[in-house]
Amino acid sequence: MTVSDPRCRECVWCSPHRRESVTYHFSGRSRHVPPVLPRPSPCCYELESHKKANQTKPQKASPSSAQGVSYVATIRLPPRNGFVAQYHDFTGLQVVHPHAGGIDIGGSLSHFVAVEIAPTVLEVREFGCDTVDLYALRDYLKQHHVTTVALESTGVYWIPIFDILQEAGIEVYLVNPSQVKNVPGRRKDDKLDCRWLLTLHTFGLLSTSVRPSAEILPLRANWHMRSQLIDLQADEIRRMQKCLDGMNIRVHKAISDLAGVTGLGIVRAIIGGERDPAVLATFRDCRCRCTEEELRRALMGHYRPETIFLLQMAYERHQMLRGQIATCDDELPPLLTALIPMGDDDIAEKIRLAGTKTRQTATDIRYHLPAYDLE
Repeated sequence: MTVSDPRCRECVWCSPHRRESVTYHFSGRSRHVPPVLPRPSPCCYELESHKKANQTKPQKASPSSAQGVSYVATIRLPPRNGFVAQYHDFTGLQVVHPHAGGIDIGGSLSHFVAVEIAPTVLEVREFGCDTVDLYALRDYLKQHHVTTVALESTGVYWIPIFDILQEAGIEVYLVNPSQVKNVPGRRKDDKLDCRWLLTLHTFGLLSTSVRPSAEILPLRANWHMRSQLIDLQADEIRRMQKCLDGMNIRVHKAISDLAGVTGLGIVRAIIGGERDPAVLATFRDCRCRCTEEELRRALMGHYRPETIFLLQMAYERHQMLRGQIATCDDELPPLLTALIPMGDDDIAEKIRLAGTKTRQTATDIRYHLPAYDLE
């Protein structure tokens, strides 16, 4: 009988579910409890190595033990062999994009393009950054039957070439530069970069970034500009607040928003030459929580001409940005109408259907309307 005998499947020694080392501890003064072992198979009685493995050997406990004699039964098994397999006809990476190209964006100087013009010939060609050169690059790729290209998102220089190639029917992979540059020991060069992009893209090792559709791009550009204008407007509000603090006009202690009706009215009056706190307090709106007396006390300050000049400049820039934000708001409805071809009544009906007997939330309304990420 051999170790590989079929009858050894449940043997402690031959079982595939065996443990490398199993230890049992039993304590007692005058009794010995042997370990519970699996049912032995016939090989355990015929093979000498199996007989030794299934024997229980009691061992004496250490002198420090205060609970009597301790018996230890250990089953020692031979080490398992590691996984070994051989593969024939190993060809390496599989080609995913056979008609691919790599483009290294050179900013304002030139672009380098790597194309495999023959099964064993790779050509790297340099093109300029003018629009005429970009059209020549497009024709060059179509001449060599390139169906997909990979390029890095370098600044904003990739946008024109991305749009031209996409309009020509060529699939463009906009690659994060961190996916390409995290390879140690590779020399940095424009000509080598386009070849490296071509190699990675050919074997499908690059993932493209999300580029919004043509319907979303105008709306996203308008929204980004509006967000930037709001940030700039907030800076001008802080500058006006700094000028008022420099003259000890503690208007922020009385009103919460300097860009509101009361705040801007007071700023315009100060720029116009008004200095009397009682007159300035008359610009208080009825919705202000502070009293007119509290506002009059906060408007008593020490005026300086150079600070008034800085306050005027900040106020004029704030008004200019406010007008530009209003212009962006006027451009948003046509873009939204083109994106969501629904009338106001239809949208109101969607919102009405989204409501329930309980309080209606904004999440319920957004669930019934199309959602777009403009970030």
